Amino acid sequence: MNDHAEAMADEVETAYRFHLDRQIDFLPSGSTDEMNLFIAEDPRIGGIIGTTGINIDDDTIINDTLEMRSIAFHEIQHLVQTQYDSSPNWTQYGEGIARAIEDRVDSSYDAAGTERRFLGDVNRYLQNSGSVRDDNLFDISYDNVLWWTWLMDQYRQGSGVDPPVTNSNDLGWDALKDFYEELETQPSDPINAVGDFIADQGSTFRDDFIDFTLAAYAFEYNPSDPRLGFIDAEINGLNGLTNYNNIGTAFTTDTETIPTYSARYFELNPASSCDYTAFTFDGNGSDYGWSVLTVNGGNLEDRWTAYSDQWARTVRTADLDRIMGVATAFDQGGTADIGHGCVVPNLSIKTPSSLGQAQVGAADNPRSFIARLAVTGSGGGAVAGLWASDFDVSISETGVALAPDIGATVINAAYVQDNYWLLIQAPGDGAGAVTGTEYDLTIDLGGISSDTKTAALKYVDEPQDVMIILDRSGSMGYGSGKIEAARNAAI
Repeated sequence: MNDHAEAMADEVETAYRFHLDRQIDFLPSGSTDEMNLFIAEDPRIGGIIGTTGINIDDDTIINDTLEMRSIAFHEIQHLVQTQYDSSPNWTQYGEGIARAIEDRVDSSYDAAGTERRFLGDVNRYLQNSGSVRDDNLFDISYDNVLWWTWLMDQYRQGSGVDPPVTNSNDLGWDALKDFYEELETQPSDPINAVGDFIADQGSTFRDDFIDFTLAAYAFEYNPSDPRLGFIDAEINGLNGLTNYNNIGTAFTTDTETIPTYSARYFELNPASSCDYTAFTFDGNGSDYGWSVLTVNGGNLEDRWTAYSDQWARTVRTADLDRIMGVATAFDQGGTADIGHGCVVPNLSIKTPSSLGQAQVGAADNPRSFIARLAVTGSGGGAVAGLWASDFDVSISETGVALAPDIGATVINAAYVQDNYWLLIQAPGDGAGAVTGTEYDLTIDLGGISSDTKTAALKYVDEPQDVMIILDRSGSMGYGSGKIEAARNAAI
């Protein structure tokens, strides 16, 4: 027993020196820098005594060195918290942070298979054990460990992902100290302290929380955005998010009660069950973070997010693996209606038209032109994920009954502000086009939906009055060269 007690004391000393090196307060100012270790019966495995002592269960210390190491760091972290908040809120941040740091102190403990309690609590959140993920994140104590892990990932110094902790590879310890210093100014409101800390990092609490809820799903699909993943190899080796809503192909609407600081997930797998899959979101007067993510070939492909009381998004999913809709409640919660399922999109040509024709020049050498169109799904939500090859374009002579269709080539397509912009090569006289003639324009989406604009094209060169307006605001000046570049482009 004495040997085990000495070994436990050695681990506590290691944790003691670690915090001294990080310049994080864990003993009262003006104290003698003496910390007390008590080894006795403790059904909690460990705990703190006042502001200068920790107690370790005597049955625990006979297990192994790494077990003792994790307990030492965990309990000293609680002493840290008492220095910045005289009455730490163990549920909102105390236990979650103390569990999160266990993975950021020692190379041996960070090795696969040894992070027992850390990975256990991470898994509880990912698997929604006991429905913890359905609750307010700041009401679930140890189980909010993944949030604090994500936060330290995002605001760490250096690009390292594993201990040892150094000034150039701090694994988020400096950020954690910054949070504690913010907490010290408002100990009665830890959640607001989180928001102020994040604002000091140059982000917003809302954006960070939404991205965290997406990372919980996206991390296993190799996201290119580091905000949608985790740096820990052992987390990335887990099975990922489970026990969420698996949706079917029939379009239905679910009404969900979503507490603040929580999220709900709705996945269609395989996404190819629908050619087009729609999500509609209605917060019934409250604002939520609404997101849609797609997975293709085992990798995260696209992500769209809006923060509002209502939103909709339809995606072409015929060739995708998975599509996930996420409703994230930040500081507003309540009931939300989430619609999902297969839909038939509707295509509408916006330009050109008879009032704003595309003049493509003479038929013997016609120019390309741009057509702008909207493709919408259920609830009027824009359809994303289409390519140039998804559209067929043809023209036919205006006012001529049974005029033959003349095919046109879509050179490229861009999706900007929920509209598709198609660059189309006008067919020439070899295909039957005639100079001086007007043509109707038809755009078809895979035989599912089409639209025609009468007299939208004219094979003629006509002088046009063109006005160019240049931005002369401050951002264009100050030696940036922007105004000069704009003038050159207009000439």
